[in-house]
Amino acid sequence: MEITNIHNLSEYEKKLIEVARAARKNAVPPVSNYQVGAAVLTASGKIFPGANIEDAGLNSTVHAEVSAISAANAAGSKNIRTLAVCGGDSGSEVFLMPCLHCWQFICNFTEVIGNEIKIIGVHSEGDGCSIGSTNDGSPDFLGWRAIGADLDRWRK
Repeated sequence: MEITNIHNLSEYEKKLIEVARAARKNAVPPVSNYQVGAAVLTASGKIFPGANIEDAGLNSTVHAEVSAISAANAAGSKNIRTLAVCGGDSGSEVFLMPCLHCWQFICNFTEVIGNEIKIIGVHSEGDGCSIGSTNDGSPDFLGWRAIGADLDRWRK
């Protein structure tokens, strides 16, 4: 994981962060009051936003990263290259990155699409960011291959 400045990123990645920050404003977290926005960038340059939506028991909460990936997939844009996630105060030294639930979901999706996903974590404002990749994760995550799933059908 690398800590850097947003100004060091590509124009596409800067736009992705803008969309994630805007999506955060659409979050519905009545239980935690913790707003999270996300956005994914596809190989074709399309950007899809997502925001967290909580239910009263938190069991069926939709996480922002899952929301953004699902939006891209529903639109037929599976070839995701980068995901930006936005949450937390700009005063914190720690940038929000996907939780383990989202990490599992993202890593499973990389198996479907056949490539890694770059992940950028940012605060709701400010110029700092954290950059990682699904390749940084544990090789032992519970993946589709581990349970013997045939992914060829879903790659089309």
